[in-house]
Amino acid sequence: MKLVDLSKISLVIGIMILSSFGVGFFVINYSYAAQIESISIDGYFNISEKRFESGKSLYQYYLFVNEDDHITTYFLKFKNPPDNLLMLSGYSVNINGKLISDSVNKNDVFYDSKTIEVSTIDGISDSLGLAQKSSLHRDVPSSLKTVVILGKYFGDTTEPHSSTYFESRFFTDMDSLAAYWDDTSYGEIAMSAGTVDGTGVVNWQELPSTSTEYGIGDGVNEPTRRQDMIDLADSSIDFDGDDNQIQNIGPQIGGPADNGDDVDQVIMIYNDVFDDGNYAFAFFDPVPIVTDEGTLYVYLTHSPDTGDGFPVGIDFENGVGTIAHEMGHNFEWRHTPPPSGVDTYADPWSLMSGGDADGPPGVIAFNKDQAGWIPDVDKIKIPEGTEDTFTLDILSDLSPDSNYLMATIPFGSDGEYYTLEARKDSTFDQTPLDQFGLMIYYYNPAGHVGSPEDDAPVNVVDTTGIEDWDNTDLDLGDSYVANDITVEYLSETENTITVRVDNNGGTDSFTLDASGTAKLKKAVTKGTPTFGKGTYDITIQITADIDSVNSKGIPKLSNVSGTFAIDGNDSYDAEFTKLKLTVDKKLKLIKWTAKEGKGEFKFASNLDFNEKTDQAGKKSTISKITVGKATFTPKVTTSSIDFT
Repeated sequence: MKLVDLSKISLVIGIMILSSFGVGFFVINYSYAAQIESISIDGYFNISEKRFESGKSLYQYYLFVNEDDHITTYFLKFKNPPDNLLMLSGYSVNINGKLISDSVNKNDVFYDSKTIEVSTIDGISDSLGLAQKSSLHRDVPSSLKTVVILGKYFGDTTEPHSSTYFESRFFTDMDSLAAYWDDTSYGEIAMSAGTVDGTGVVNWQELPSTSTEYGIGDGVNEPTRRQDMIDLADSSIDFDGDDNQIQNIGPQIGGPADNGDDVDQVIMIYNDVFDDGNYAFAFFDPVPIVTDEGTLYVYLTHSPDTGDGFPVGIDFENGVGTIAHEMGHNFEWRHTPPPSGVDTYADPWSLMSGGDADGPPGVIAFNKDQAGWIPDVDKIKIPEGTEDTFTLDILSDLSPDSNYLMATIPFGSDGEYYTLEARKDSTFDQTPLDQFGLMIYYYNPAGHVGSPEDDAPVNVVDTTGIEDWDNTDLDLGDSYVANDITVEYLSETENTITVRVDNNGGTDSFTLDASGTAKLKKAVTKGTPTFGKGTYDITIQITADIDSVNSKGIPKLSNVSGTFAIDGNDSYDAEFTKLKLTVDKKLKLIKWTAKEGKGEFKFASNLDFNEKTDQAGKKSTISKITVGKATFTPKVTTSSIDFT
């Protein structure tokens, strides 16, 4: 069976016919030899993600296999991808399926194109020496020696940006890509130039094929395009460093044996879009490349240069946002899409989702924690059944004191939790509308049904209820309630937000008690009940639940109820009806009214419904208690408020 790309055959026939009539076209000689056979093979599984200008994203799957002292790249197709497919990236796997092998002769140069239609994929023991990694936490190397290779397609002399532009935007400007990662990682990543001339950029080189000949960017010819770029730039790059030894011999970059002198990252820039559209793409895990110094593994990103717009132009996220996003995928960070809709990139608060024209958004706390950049002392956990009030420093700066950078709120039985972070617009954290606010993200290891990528574990939380992603942060006085969890934004300073979290800790409530005496000068003998003349002890008790507390300290109350008792020559007790409580804005007075009476609880100090400090009353009053035909006007002797 022969598999043939009909569009290419048509191109060849047309060129050959025109040439035979003396028209000045050269002949590109293509010939194909295709075979299909069953295969069971072990190798290193990797995934690439491509980000389209339109907002669409797609994944492609690869298997790298060491065969006869060189590494072969297999292009994988899945009819029914398993649920855990993305979690297998970076692992050794066994694959069973059908192998389709194409040997393509292009101008007397042979290229092997190998595709496997996968029926099963399973993780296996670590045949490549890969360290076992957590599904959440992935070490990111502290040193990223980086090279940018600029490639012009055959016959296309266009150079949308100069090499100096990329040197400036990626390495040397105050707001460069390197400066972005230094800032967002709290100095944990040093991105340095890896070319021989020290610029980090290999100037435009002409590739041996056209964009059409290479075809789909992340398709079966990706290995050919990748190797052609390496071959053109190799003499300008010292891939193995000063010691002339390769440490990046496997997919674990930045390990104990890595002295930092190998090239760790390659960014390939082309002077036109890929054959199937305008997008950039990167691999989740390091990719093997063959150089004059030997084979080594690098983080790899491919991107077109289309001018001042998407993806690397100055007018799109300051020229660095797309590459920063793709580098996030290099670190195995998944997208952080919204919980609904069709646009993966709709969240403008997260590098791994959307962005801002002024520059890239910041890295969210979840991803920073994945990378190990947030110290344990700067994280707070609010376990189920508890509540806490704490202060978050803005996420873009390491916490300078006893405050925190990240809060986690676990719930349920499936490992779910919310994360909280304080965000402020800055050069390296471009928030939508330059806002300052409290962001909430939701981690679910099983993903989120209804999300644009329903297997992505982290979604932004829609606190607006109307998918207003620009304004989904909480502002001063706002609260968010879900899954028996209440998050309240209590107060702020220029660089901090104070938050109260109740994680199903039971309902906060308080009890008001007052007692006193009253004289009944005349017996009440008519109606029910009746009371004899004399002195009576009067007590009242009122309880209420605290649903929330606003930024001014005023509580929202529910389940208000109360009782009163009259004891003397006669006795009577009952529940208040139509009982209401009003907390005065000065927080030293609570008024109560009911069908049976009214009064005031007064206090010497301000009431604190957040800290819930008990307090004795001062000069509280019970204006009256009316029962039947009897009215009592007691003088209050004791009163108090007690929180539970």
